[in-house]
Amino acid sequence: MSSSSLTREQLYELVWSEPMLKVADRYDVSSSCMARVCTLLNVPRPERGYWAKLAVGKAPPKPPLPEARPGDESVWTKGGEHYSKKDRALPRPPSKRHKRNTKPSAPKLRKHPLKKQIRAIVKSLERATPKVARLVEEGERQAEIELKKWEAQQEKWRIEREEKLTAEALKQSREQLFQIIDTWAEANRIDKFFKDAEQRANDLGEDNKLKISERLQKAQDLIGSTDALEYFLRWRTPNEIYTPDL
Repeated sequence: MSSSSLTREQLYELVWSEPMLKVADRYDVSSSCMARVCTLLNVPRPERGYWAKLAVGKAPPKPPLPEARPGDESVWTKGGEHYSKKDRALPRPPSKRHKRNTKPSAPKLRKHPLKKQIRAIVKSLERATPKVARLVEEGERQAEIELKKWEAQQEKWRIEREEKLTAEALKQSREQLFQIIDTWAEANRIDKFFKDAEQRANDLGEDNKLKISERLQKAQDLIGSTDALEYFLRWRTPNEIYTPDL
């Protein structure tokens, strides 16, 4: 059998093993032409979308090759557009008189006008592949450089923020400590005042002593606590105000 000829069985195996475009490309004809050959040879072919469904495991089952019917073509030959009937399963019954063959000749297989354009596009894409690869590589390199710049800037801002917050915590702690020292001095002065007043009240008579003691108690209630250590316990160190991230 010539390499440009196909039997029904060979065509059946081809169209169910790869897309019609590839089968047609093997014989340098269009896919629509090869589809007509399948029809003439009574060969079932995959429906539209079959290969996409096969890729995801949802393709319908492959139908069997039907038996050749009387008059079915059994061989296709490219170029001469010859369709042989010598291998058909059942012969036509002999006629009693010779009849003029009125069967229309097989349509001439023509190349699809877009086939050359498609091939040119494919070749153009193949030539452009190295350039595209270089552009992709350059894009990835630039993206990596930009990422490193961004990370460096983020780290710089983080350090500056840490330094600023640490300085503010130190300032706030010092100010609070100085306020406590001033409060301590004031508390000692107030405490000294009450002790001195109580001591002098002891030298008075009972009536005056009682009056002074009552008024001193009201004054102490009004002022509140004068315990300097109580104020000192409220003081916060810089690390208690802000702890830098490690």
